[in-house]
Order: sequence, then C-alpha cells, then structure tokens
Amino acid sequence: MAHPKSKYRDAVAANCKSCNYDPLAPGNWREQVADCANANCVFFDLRPVPRKCLKGGVHDREAIAALRADLAERQGRQLARQRAE
Repeated sequence: MAHPKSKYRDAVAANCKSCNYDPLAPGNWREQVADCANANCVFFDLRPVPRKCLKGGVHDREAIAALRADLAERQGRQLARQRAE
C-alpha cells in the first residue's frame, strides 16, 4: 500500500500535469509545471519542479526564472523552425 504522503504528491503532480503539460511545447512536464504562473492555485507552492529548481527543499525563484527564460527561448526557436518549413 502506498504511503499517504506519496498518494498526495501523486495527486498534486497529476493535477499540475493535466493543467500545464503540452507534449508539443518545449520542456518536459516538470519544466512546464515549474513555469506555471497561476499563483492563485492552491497547489502553486506544492507543484512539482525539476530538482535544479529546488534549494533546501523549497522552490528556488531564481532557478525557476532562469528555467522560464530557457523555455521561452526554446519556444521561440521552435516557432522559427515551424515558420521556416
């Protein structure tokens, strides 16, 4: 039987993934969930993020900002490739 804490984490991850993940957009689901800007969401501070976006077990705002910039750049390159085709 799964530990209650892991069930809770799985439920939060499933919610965030269903809300944010787009398989056609750049980044994996955790990167896209980290990019979530809906601070009104009850899961905002609990959302799963890549390990590189954690510092001491807490979301590292600077690392998330850097990830957002990287995703935006990758999205721009993807759009440029699509326009070129």
